[in-house]
Amino acid sequence: MLRSRGLSDGVLRAVFREARAMAISPVRLLLERGLVTQEAYYCAFAEATGLGFLSEGSFVSRHNPQFPPPPEMGGPLPVGRSETGEMLFAVAPAPESFAEFQDYLRRFPAMRKRIRIASPRALSRAIAAADPGGRLSVERAHVSARQTMPKGRPPSSVPCLRPSPAGCC
Repeated sequence: MLRSRGLSDGVLRAVFREARAMAISPVRLLLERGLVTQEAYYCAFAEATGLGFLSEGSFVSRHNPQFPPPPEMGGPLPVGRSETGEMLFAVAPAPESFAEFQDYLRRFPAMRKRIRIASPRALSRAIAAADPGGRLSVERAHVSARQTMPKGRPPSSVPCLRPSPAGCC
């Protein structure tokens, strides 16, 4: 599948050798080295499993706002409902879990209709986009205080009007 996305046999052989020597998944090494983007890998993962792919920014999480999932969560993340009213979920399986995920789909074939594949970054963005403040920090980061101000500290360009005895605001 990755060959069809532009990786040569020589690169793949070298990555497999290095991954074996490092005792890590070849896919994880491809991702860490930037030889394959998350979007390209998870799109190929979806294609190989016959599931739909949700690209970054194409969906919003439908979780309960009072109980937001952690942004680094790999799923399942509720993303909508089917025509029959069943909840649809997005997942980003770990790179080394392809065989286990295929086994899951074999054991629970009804879930094929309810699962979509997305990258971890797409899931994080969907979680942030479900919250209005989070959505601003994702869609317009240059104007979001969440991105421009360190947590709990005033911006350095604003003068401190009442310094504390320790000399800081």
